[in-house]
Amino acid sequence: NDHDRQTIIKDMWDNLGRVFAEYPHLETIADKHINIINAELVEKVRDENGAVFFSGHLGNWELWSAMAIRHFDADLNITYRAPNNPYIEKILHNIRNIDGKIKAHPKSRESGRKLLQVVKDGGLLAILIDQKYNEGESIPFFGHLAMTNPVAAQLAQRFERPFIPVSCVRHKGANFTIAFHAPIATHEANGDKRPLDDIMAEANLLLEGWIRNNPAQWIWLHRRWDSAVLKDG
Repeated sequence: NDHDRQTIIKDMWDNLGRVFAEYPHLETIADKHINIINAELVEKVRDENGAVFFSGHLGNWELWSAMAIRHFDADLNITYRAPNNPYIEKILHNIRNIDGKIKAHPKSRESGRKLLQVVKDGGLLAILIDQKYNEGESIPFFGHLAMTNPVAAQLAQRFERPFIPVSCVRHKGANFTIAFHAPIATHEANGDKRPLDDIMAEANLLLEGWIRNNPAQWIWLHRRWDSAVLKDG
């Protein structure tokens, strides 16, 4: 109903404001205010052939870098969409890469080549998959087709790395549970490659479940669906 929608909108803005306020404190939060579930999954892939992790803009998605350093001593690579303002971009880049400890790559063709090499070499890569990508594939998301970037699944499949879902839930204040889930299969039991659309549909379905559980913690301000798709749907 309308009251519930207004409550979700208000709480979404509250969560977003907290994300901004938490930028200077990410390492402290990672140290003292994160409960990690299935950490052994990360330790396993860190010590073997690497992995591709994926999530969405849920809880505080900026905790990736600090968590990797503080809990896993991991050489993590992350991607992000650079802000238009170059001054804001510089500040956020320094925060995201924890003063050079983490490799943060703005989304670009050049970065794409670097990320391919990271996965090929057995590194760790984290990607948020819930933003609109005009050059992507039309994949169902909340009952509507949404342009989705398949590169995360593509890299995991090409180099046979685990494709691991990660959820982040905010609790009271700046307390979080970050859970690593069982990898999504990129190959059939017989070794054949699964269609990328099927893999990303499964990934989107997981995101849907996390968002339904905590709708106010998903940042949906970006235009995820085309207006025409929503109108026709």
